[in-house]
Amino acid sequence: MTSSSHNSEVADLLRSTRCMMKNSKNGDKSQYTKGAAARTEFVQMIVEARKKSGMSQRELARKWNVSNASWARWERGEIKPSDVKTIFMISEALHLNFFELVAVLYPEINEKYQKEFEIIRIMGK
Repeated sequence: MTSSSHNSEVADLLRSTRCMMKNSKNGDKSQYTKGAAARTEFVQMIVEARKKSGMSQRELARKWNVSNASWARWERGEIKPSDVKTIFMISEALHLNFFELVAVLYPEINEKYQKEFEIIRIMGK
């Protein structure tokens, strides 16, 4: 697989993921509130990674141009990132795998695209 075709496939997958995220949230957080296990796993991932980085919530929020309140609410599990760009920013800021974050935050997307995500994970190593 060439680099350009790989990039194209990743872009297509991200567009599909964005559409599914938009359809799954429908403007409320009820699905996330119900998914306590996913919420806990996401919170653990980002808190542990932030502490490992040695940065405070405020420092990360400033660096990545998000509000302190949003970052704090993510770490408390009150809300989840609602778009692909934000999830990607978190993965970059904390050196976490983007696809693992999507899988934790949106299990319905992970189920649908599990095979594609695994291929991308393997190719990225």
